[in-house]
Amino acid sequence: MTDPFTDPIATVVATGALPDQPAELLALIDAAAVKLAETSLSPETEPELLAHTQTAERIRRRWDGVSSRLLVEVSDRNAHRTAGYLNPHQYLSQGLRLGTREAGRRLRMAEAIGEFSNCQGQTLPPRKPATAAAVAAGTVGAEHALVISGVLAKVPGCIAPEVKARAEAELADAAAGLNPDDLGKVGDRLLARGCQMVCVSPVLISERKIYEHGVRRQAAGPRRRAVA
Repeated sequence: MTDPFTDPIATVVATGALPDQPAELLALIDAAAVKLAETSLSPETEPELLAHTQTAERIRRRWDGVSSRLLVEVSDRNAHRTAGYLNPHQYLSQGLRLGTREAGRRLRMAEAIGEFSNCQGQTLPPRKPATAAAVAAGTVGAEHALVISGVLAKVPGCIAPEVKARAEAELADAAAGLNPDDLGKVGDRLLARGCQMVCVSPVLISERKIYEHGVRRQAAGPRRRAVA
């Protein structure tokens, strides 16, 4: 009897190619997750464990993007109604048992990086294209994306769209080197200098360097004076 969990992996090993259909790809990912959960990590060296942890985190961040893509399709095509739910939020919170808070977070994430369709059926680009690209690359995750969205939501309406787009790109780039909390602080500093938003790129780069320098000094502890 064919094992439904190992068969997709065996197929990839035999053919040397990944499948093209979503159902087959998801079955493969599911099978690989089951196999990995059953595989002992004891023989791995410490550097290997660290490398595996980084890879797992990159996969998790990319999966935030995959999850958003699925949610966009569910929303655009009203697939939630097929399952008996009035809206995507109800489907997530009740159907998938995520709860109200997590359902809201997933929807905000999809709104930020998803490619929704308009009334004419045309696919629209993501509202935060640089953030969407960073999530797809696995360099930032959902929390980074939500911080970026939160910062940009506070940008004054008088700021030109192209300037706001540059700010989003700079924040997405900064997110690759900062955790969400530190990214939020950089965003707050940027917003505090709202009058300089026309020079967003140099301002943000300056703020990021100032903040990172402060973090390094804090980690190093107070300097000791040299004894003569």
